[in-house]
Amino acid sequence: MKVPDFKRFVIVTQDNVNLRRTPSVNGGKLMQWESDDGSFDTYCKIYYADTEASLYRPNSRTGARVSAYHPLKDAVLPVNPNQLEPQNGWYQVGVTAQAYAGNPDKANAKLAWVKSDFCKVIDVDLNANPSRFTFPRYVYFDTEREENVPGPNVTKGEGVRRTNGVYTNLTYFVSPSPDGNSVLVTVPILSEHFLYVARVSMEVTYDSEQKASVELHEEEDDMGEGLPYLRLTTNTDNQKAKVAADYVMKMYDGLFGKVVKCLFPDSKIPTDEVYFMTTEGQCLSFGYDPNISGVIPAKNRGMSLQLTIKSSSIGVNSTK
Repeated sequence: MKVPDFKRFVIVTQDNVNLRRTPSVNGGKLMQWESDDGSFDTYCKIYYADTEASLYRPNSRTGARVSAYHPLKDAVLPVNPNQLEPQNGWYQVGVTAQAYAGNPDKANAKLAWVKSDFCKVIDVDLNANPSRFTFPRYVYFDTEREENVPGPNVTKGEGVRRTNGVYTNLTYFVSPSPDGNSVLVTVPILSEHFLYVARVSMEVTYDSEQKASVELHEEEDDMGEGLPYLRLTTNTDNQKAKVAADYVMKMYDGLFGKVVKCLFPDSKIPTDEVYFMTTEGQCLSFGYDPNISGVIPAKNRGMSLQLTIKSSSIGVNSTK
């Protein structure tokens, strides 16, 4: 797996922070250009105001618009490993444009400078053992609170390991959601100093006419883009999510491969939930767009997940 050479990060501590092309308040601002006003095919590019403005212009006909790029408060940005120390009180960080579902591969990446007054520096503990990192066993969407709610923290060693078949040694967690309406599957993946987490949620519904105790259904999303999603039906209304979770735990390779396919879309490891240990002993999580490897050098990292490509399953590779 190729992982950007993350050694140091900064956490943005304020809102509306400007990033610059050079380590100075006189450096060109980092800007963002959006291709239209919000269609499914929208894509975004970031650029330097002083050197690239002619390439990215607003357009009233297409809805294209430009604005200053401001990272969110508490955003975690990687520091350029070839420039770890600040220059004149500025850190050089890697930034990616917003990626939209319709055009995820069009987002670009840039190096830019952030003033140290507006961020906190954190270093990766390169001696930490990621098998000991803690992460939520599951994350489910609470419809009443309308927010994602994390479950209890666990370590990779607390998961269940498949002992035979294509997915031998794959460690995973299967949990019925607290509201009893879904089954949540989590797979932790180790990569040297980091722990990646892949997740999938499957809705569970009751079908009184179903003969089998549990059935898995693979369908396409409502957007018609061919993206698969899974749902489960049971003929038991009482504790249906628990019954369905037991079913998932006992799946043979052919069915479990469908779950793996949703966990790792396009046979790639998700990078939106990654854990690491700081040199101060704090376990933190962040997410990154794989396009960041265009400005943060990537290195090959050892992986604990080894899957064999067979006709009944998919192999898993990192995003590039």
